[in-house]
Amino acid sequence: MNKTLTPRSKNIRIRKKQIKPFMIKIFSNSLNTWFHDLYDNSGRVLKSDGSTSLSANAKRTNNLSDHEPRYWHIFIGTNNRYAVALPLNDKKASSIHKTLSEFINKYHPSKLTSDEESAFLERNNIELLKSNNVKMLTVSDKNHTTLSIIDRFIRTLRDMNIPSEISKHQSIDDKYTFITPYRMTKFLNTYNNKVHSSIGCTPKEMFNNPKLEKEYIFRCIEQSEKQKRIKNLVLPIGAKVHYILPRNGLSVPLTKKRYQVSKEYYIIDDRKGNMYTLMASDGTVITKPRHQILLCKKPQTASSYEHEKDKFARTIPGKWNGDVKQIIEYYPKTNKYKVPWFGQVFVSTAIFLFAYVSNNSADMIDFLILAGSVIWMVSYILAHIDVLVFRKRLPKAPRNFKVPGGWVLPIIGILGTAYMIVNISTDVHERMMIWLLTGVSFLVLGIYSAIWIKVKLKMPVFKHVPLEKVMAMENDLYYVVRKQNGIWK
Repeated sequence: MNKTLTPRSKNIRIRKKQIKPFMIKIFSNSLNTWFHDLYDNSGRVLKSDGSTSLSANAKRTNNLSDHEPRYWHIFIGTNNRYAVALPLNDKKASSIHKTLSEFINKYHPSKLTSDEESAFLERNNIELLKSNNVKMLTVSDKNHTTLSIIDRFIRTLRDMNIPSEISKHQSIDDKYTFITPYRMTKFLNTYNNKVHSSIGCTPKEMFNNPKLEKEYIFRCIEQSEKQKRIKNLVLPIGAKVHYILPRNGLSVPLTKKRYQVSKEYYIIDDRKGNMYTLMASDGTVITKPRHQILLCKKPQTASSYEHEKDKFARTIPGKWNGDVKQIIEYYPKTNKYKVPWFGQVFVSTAIFLFAYVSNNSADMIDFLILAGSVIWMVSYILAHIDVLVFRKRLPKAPRNFKVPGGWVLPIIGILGTAYMIVNISTDVHERMMIWLLTGVSFLVLGIYSAIWIKVKLKMPVFKHVPLEKVMAMENDLYYVVRKQNGIWK
């Protein structure tokens, strides 16, 4: 009996050599640039009952002495790979300020890149970098693609701290995380004086010789230019692609690395440099670098993954988004309580001028209050409409809160708010003037919004925008990045 063979529904596996040509080498065009991060200098041991406890070495860190620091503040050169570690007793912003000051005074960096550790983003620490002309970059990246250099170095430290009789593949074990100052000094000396495969010399040699770093930057730029000529390096918007799934666990020694690829395909929605935004059918998105994306092709052989009956993915099963944000040139005008004082002063001044012009007339003040109330109520109606639209278009999109009762509560809210607007005042003339002022206000705001979207954001006014992108626009740093990339001039 003849049977039609159908492909098994499983994730595809590919080799590293298939994605290596698309890997972008991480380097800096500037000299003396660094990554920095915190290393948790504690270790935990798994008990027989499944619980965990601090290891013997980690228990000693509770003393929080300078000889046994609770944390290490790790620095590593972006190009030269030269590593520095400074002891920390805690992760407070004041402690980070001391280590940053010590590092800046000794090494004079031109740029520092880190993750979004709250202590790094503290106002005093940012001002410290600004006063020393140090550019600061933060990376929001759950798979830490951009921070791979310092992440790999921290793993190297843990590998070096493992007893020789134990495989390096067990470095993930927390009981080997604790490093004494003596051993840290020994590890750094060994690392900085050993030839690094990526740079072709020792980190110390390149650190002490800026000429070597310039030559390395030139080689990286040359390699990047050659890479730009690779076929399908830049993928078009709307292309169907698979992405490489995050790896769980450790590789088996002496075996070739395999990477799992998503079974279903996604659509490229946006591209910013080497980062691509992939979208599923429900509107959820995920950001991935180019080397973690595979372009869907026509079937070649029965054994190739392209022949599978690819389906458009319904949703993103997980989120590993990442982008780089420059924050050193931006900081909101806030007081010590993080309150935007400029907005407060502007509103207070406007109210004072209105009171002066109206000659403290109670009727004018009441009219202003009623008009403002109507504007707010119209905004509430639009919010209720948004709930109905999102409930219809994106029913399975992730939400922090879901309005109960389906469409019932938004409809009730619209009707109730409309009733209050209609009966905002018993005086017919005053009510008409309030409505007129509200209409003019929304007309001005609509024209201003259209100009802002078209001119400043350089986006179509009525084009669909993914929900994740809209949420990103609520962050002020989103516009800083666009300005840095030349989109917002």
